[in-house]
Amino acid sequence: MEPNSNQNLPNARPPLYQVINLSYLHEISMGDVEFEREIAERFLHLIDDDLSALAKHAEHKDLDALKKHAHHTLSTVAVMGLNPWLEKHLKAMEHQSLSATEINSCLRIISDICEKAKADARLFLGS
Repeated sequence: MEPNSNQNLPNARPPLYQVINLSYLHEISMGDVEFEREIAERFLHLIDDDLSALAKHAEHKDLDALKKHAHHTLSTVAVMGLNPWLEKHLKAMEHQSLSATEINSCLRIISDICEKAKADARLFLGS
């Protein structure tokens, strides 16, 4: 996990969150904390649906639906600053002809990162 890592910097403060980056959310909210909380809550609801849909499309080998949903999922994860972690895998599913093994590998990575992002979002909502 390398994106946005500052672990090798001397005196670097450890990040509060494992994977989310709230810079974009803070920018678009213009300081509206309630809006930020609403978006984080929506993320928690939407990402489970997105992950389920991606898994279902992969299982049924519905590649057209998988590609469309991979594109849709990009917008779900972008607002929480997850593109550095997930864009490569979602775009691969959207634009490349991947084998079932490659699709499943992408899905595992996406799911793992999203589980960490959900924990981060819950931490954000609890703050």
